[in-house]
Amino acid sequence: MTKDPTRPQLDSLRSKAEDFYRELETELYLEGAGLKSEVNTASIHEKYRELSEKKLVLSLQSQVRQFAGAPEWSEQADALRRTRLFFEATVQAYLSNTTRTLTDRLLQTEGRGTITVGKESETLSYRSSAIALMNEPNRKRRAAISRARDRFVQSELNPILSESHGLSNEQVLELGWKNTVDMCETLSGLDLYGFHTMTEKFLSDTDDMYREVLSWFARRKLGIRPSDLEKHDLSYLARLHEYDCFFPVDGMLEAILGFVRTMGIDPTVRGFILFDIESRPAKSPRAFCSPVRIPEEVHLVIAPGGGIEDYQAFLHELGHALHFGHTDPALAWEYRRFGDSSITEGYAFLFDHLVSNNHWLRRTLDVQANDDFIRHAALIDLMMFRRYAAKLSYELLLHDGRPAAGKERHYVQFLSEATRARYTPENFLHDVDPWFYCVRYLRAWILESMLSQHLTENYDADWFVNPRAGSALMELWSMGHKFTAEEFAREIHYPHLTLDLLKDRFEDLLGA
Repeated sequence: MTKDPTRPQLDSLRSKAEDFYRELETELYLEGAGLKSEVNTASIHEKYRELSEKKLVLSLQSQVRQFAGAPEWSEQADALRRTRLFFEATVQAYLSNTTRTLTDRLLQTEGRGTITVGKESETLSYRSSAIALMNEPNRKRRAAISRARDRFVQSELNPILSESHGLSNEQVLELGWKNTVDMCETLSGLDLYGFHTMTEKFLSDTDDMYREVLSWFARRKLGIRPSDLEKHDLSYLARLHEYDCFFPVDGMLEAILGFVRTMGIDPTVRGFILFDIESRPAKSPRAFCSPVRIPEEVHLVIAPGGGIEDYQAFLHELGHALHFGHTDPALAWEYRRFGDSSITEGYAFLFDHLVSNNHWLRRTLDVQANDDFIRHAALIDLMMFRRYAAKLSYELLLHDGRPAAGKERHYVQFLSEATRARYTPENFLHDVDPWFYCVRYLRAWILESMLSQHLTENYDADWFVNPRAGSALMELWSMGHKFTAEEFAREIHYPHLTLDLLKDRFEDLLGA
């Protein structure tokens, strides 16, 4: 048997890497949950600096090339796959280390930041203002909150983001890639431009349907002309306030954890999953799941805002948490921590889409939703997919290696055209997830449409209360991130990733 020369080096680094990501994840969890105001990722990077040094990047790059062309699923192929995952993570750690002080400054500025709204000069924390925005029925006040948030981003966050973006670009070039797009395609194995062609066609194919349904809801729910829609209107529209009676605050935890138990699944996975649903001023308005140790310590964090948003956010992060919490601890560490995030996002979408599933509403919440609610929820889902497709278009341009200055207009153009609401330029650097994570979300939408159909065909429309479906999901979850999205699709008997199922679903739900 051929000896694997990568193994000694990776084995010596693996335990250190586990400690590094555990400490880093803990720091980011505490800050995001509003439990710590002083975030210090820089000291963690310094403590484990050997994991983010250029010489390790170059060494792993050489090893990846050495194993190229290994037979599929051979021992060498598995070594290559693990080395590639470690290589991708090391490059990201190297770049994150380069911008670590800026990242800490950004998080602290966000967490401590306040905005002043209106003539009364009301003060809100920057983070909690996102929740205030989606709950504000008065359009003038909503616009005032939105403008105040934009001013804060422009004056306080953009200088940090601009410096970080430029520094990261310099390091990408230094590592030998022509730009960040080139780097991410190389590291992930994804064809970003090829996938972009797919999503652009989807935007074109669904545009008339989306505009027609959005126009109807803009007039009926908001009382405004479709041509007057602004981004803050979409935040309010997405909140689905009139259906709060379907989603009582007090009953959320019991209802959601109850249906999971009915599937034969322990929602805490023997105490591995910890829930944080308390309100805090400095808490991130964006719900998140923090896998500190996979599978033994997973934190689910949401900032309650009321109604369907809370249920959807909790279900989404629960999908992540159950995946991490059920990951087989015997799996290679790379398959537990790294890999194609489209997989875990697919599980998250599977759960959060239950809030617009009439069967789930009836069985879990004793609610008989009307067609108006189902169409409204489907519209918001389509709006979000179109928004992320537009983010891909914009980020391909943003990360082309040229300076970020002047690209604000492209951000406004792409996002406004896709959502049919006016965006403002201030968030052109803030509304960006690292390493083209927008593609992971888009691929996850595809996987969810396939997995949902697979579960329905094999375990009926009420699969979410079927213990056999629960067993099937736990078996899939146990595989962590060993599969790519394409391999996962084949595992559930779909030959390739396609947007056809998703397009058909939207046409059915929106009455096209």
